[in-house]
Amino acid sequence: MTILILTNKVGEGCSQSTYTVLVFLGSVVCPPPPEVRHATSFYVSGSRHVEVADTGVRCADSNITDGNSCHYECREGFRLSGSPILVCNVSAQWIGTVPSCVGKFSTPVLLSCLVLRISRFFGPKYFMNNFF
Repeated sequence: MTILILTNKVGEGCSQSTYTVLVFLGSVVCPPPPEVRHATSFYVSGSRHVEVADTGVRCADSNITDGNSCHYECREGFRLSGSPILVCNVSAQWIGTVPSCVGKFSTPVLLSCLVLRISRFFGPKYFMNNFF
């Protein structure tokens, strides 16, 4: 829920007084959150800053209001880099850094695949004599 606070001063000198009016505007809706390549996103009620199970409600298909969040999960073969959570604020903006999904295969894994292919092509004896 969004609250607009209006403050005004009335009068002059010693007779000056200040009054405040609170205006309840209701909830604001954030635009769809950014898409993350190789990831799915899902809506979570509230602004939980911990990883939670997929709710099955896609962020892109939801009208997410202030105080609620969008969580990201990477698809198989990728790992998350950064925080998995964006929170909708009262200004209808997403708070947080958009995460990314990077491949799980690191250089040692790729190198071991290459070594295995060379060994299969030339045979284990050639590989052992020429590389070790």
